[in-house]
Amino acid sequence: MDKTLGVAVVGCGTISNMHLNAIKQMKVAKLLFVCDIDVDKARKTAFEYDCKYTDDYKNLICNPNIDIIHILTPHYLHSEMAIEAFNAGKNVVLEKPIGISMKDLKELNKISDKSEPYIAVVLQNRYNPISLYLKKVVESGEYGKLIGTKGIVAWYRSKEYYENSNWRGEWASEGGGVLINQAIHTIDLMQWIGGKVTAVKGHIDNHYHPYIEVEDTALATLYYDNNTVGNFYATNNNGINSSVELEFVFEKATFVQKNEELIKITSGDKSEVVESNCANKGEKGYWGQGHRIYIEDAYNHILNKEKPFITIKEALVANEIVLGIYESSKTNEKYSLNYVE
Repeated sequence: MDKTLGVAVVGCGTISNMHLNAIKQMKVAKLLFVCDIDVDKARKTAFEYDCKYTDDYKNLICNPNIDIIHILTPHYLHSEMAIEAFNAGKNVVLEKPIGISMKDLKELNKISDKSEPYIAVVLQNRYNPISLYLKKVVESGEYGKLIGTKGIVAWYRSKEYYENSNWRGEWASEGGGVLINQAIHTIDLMQWIGGKVTAVKGHIDNHYHPYIEVEDTALATLYYDNNTVGNFYATNNNGINSSVELEFVFEKATFVQKNEELIKITSGDKSEVVESNCANKGEKGYWGQGHRIYIEDAYNHILNKEKPFITIKEALVANEIVLGIYESSKTNEKYSLNYVE
């Protein structure tokens, strides 16, 4: 495995440092370009990370030295850019959400079965130790049938957070608020660990941010195919960015993730810490710790010409659940998942 992957990053916003710091640690990759329509931002980022820059991503998709393009742009550009890069023969690392409409998801689904190149979707919290532990618990059946799940995301986003961006807070460009931007990771864990979700019923509202179009609060019920029920709540109105809470209730035990620890509770309220997430240096604990691990794994899959762990097909599910909650909130009816056919 002597090849060094040439890498470019499109979008130099908030999340870019997580990707750029991870890329710089990769022995199998070299960062060649960053790209942003804000030339000053692109230039500054390029200087900081010792690479070239451009303000037009089309310069990257036709560059033969680039093997992988990270797409970290505003949400409404994700699917279009990913498809264009893929059709140009580039491997893609695509931030969530992969799309903001069912049309986006259907267009991505059309290319999802092709063998190469590859699109790896950033749902990095699947790599957290607690997530992997819970996945094994469900698959083992050791604690009996899964009865219920719960997910809570209580974070804070200020007025400046929205004012400092020309795309956040608007349906046309962000595609939603707390649900599609911050809480999609928790929705993904609830379905990836808990099992197949067949329907959702939910409600969204704006309780605290009158200067944005989108929701800052969301709640939903997830209906699983094994009659398990999930309860979900998210808000951007909390005083701080609290750690995500998860709960998985089985016949013989309950597992609760809180403050980055996983607690097992058995009969007689006996409890013990069985796993923990420890944020890596430079990473925000409430974001999860998996960016570096995820990117390294994705690169190794690409080098070995294997499909990445989290493909478009995998990411479509959480994305459709989110869009289904939006639809359910409009109609006040249950939304049945189509699994993007």
